[in-house]
Amino acid sequence: MWIPRRALLLLALMAGIAPPAGAAVTPATLRLPLGETARATVTWRPAGPFAAGEGVASDAGRFRVLRAGNCTDLLRTVTRTLRGTADGRGRVRLRERLRVDAALGLAARRAGGTGLCYERTFRGAVSQARVTETLILPLVGGLGADLVLTLLRLRFDDGALARLVSRGERLGIRAEIHYRGEGRLRAVWEIATPDAGHGVGGFRRIGFLQRRLVGDGTLVVEGPRLPTERTGLHLVRLRLLEPELDAPGLQLRYFVRLPTPGTAPPAPLAVTGPADGAVLTEGFRFGWRRVAGARAFRLEFFAPGDDPDRDPPRTGLLLPADAEGSALSPLVRARLADRPRWRWRVVAFDAEGRVVAASPLRTLGTE
Repeated sequence: MWIPRRALLLLALMAGIAPPAGAAVTPATLRLPLGETARATVTWRPAGPFAAGEGVASDAGRFRVLRAGNCTDLLRTVTRTLRGTADGRGRVRLRERLRVDAALGLAARRAGGTGLCYERTFRGAVSQARVTETLILPLVGGLGADLVLTLLRLRFDDGALARLVSRGERLGIRAEIHYRGEGRLRAVWEIATPDAGHGVGGFRRIGFLQRRLVGDGTLVVEGPRLPTERTGLHLVRLRLLEPELDAPGLQLRYFVRLPTPGTAPPAPLAVTGPADGAVLTEGFRFGWRRVAGARAFRLEFFAPGDDPDRDPPRTGLLLPADAEGSALSPLVRARLADRPRWRWRVVAFDAEGRVVAASPLRTLGTE
């Protein structure tokens, strides 16, 4: 026999109004402020047709999202058995010390809920009667702070900051967003593809991101598949609409080349610095001469035992055709700190992704 019951915990209870006599569930006192942990002693009085003197038990409690007045998505199961014995009138009373983690309230709010349901099913050992009682826990207040983004990090799907890919190759991107507070996140994925002339054209939208964020956490989201049909240099970014984040110029570069590059040997590329054998210092810059017909440059770093004709660079920077030098990004500097010695060079790519010029290898020390 199945008898669904719902015991409503009204806000009036928080003001000290006693629950009605015979209520199926009674919290002594209970507040569930958003972002805080709540504790209470709950008294259950399941209204089942239990036989006098029979044992009644509930093996687990379930937290669900309260949405539009209904108990919906399951958030957590609490495996804790409650046992009691029905009196001469078939009534039973069981007590439970309940702890509601702050994470549960935040999860309910992220799911669009207005509170939590905590439900238990009680079963008679002899009569096999089953009764489900539900405690409704409305969320109170908010976090007291608007949504603030503390960090936005973009990476390609392999974790790289720059990619050299063949035409038609699959390429993805992801964003890591650190936040605190409560509010709406709105942003657009945008890309700038090679134009008909020199460099890249303006940005256009290729995807949209919208989420409701609550609490203090990290969101990792996969972006749209990136186009790789046109050869040349591409720029991709996630432009924030709401809230704002002071992160100008946050974009990644990737270069699309033909799957079968030409076999003509590259022309020499002149490097203006640093000298062979130099030691990396603060403010260090690498410089080179422009190359006619180049659409992008790549500054490449190899371990001493690597073969640049067969082994991919360990780290590096992808730069536009008008670049005549560059400092190192913090990520590349951190990567170079792994070894005391490196070899480096600069290569230039044409519109089809062929290597048209390359500098001789030079050595670089980091200590």
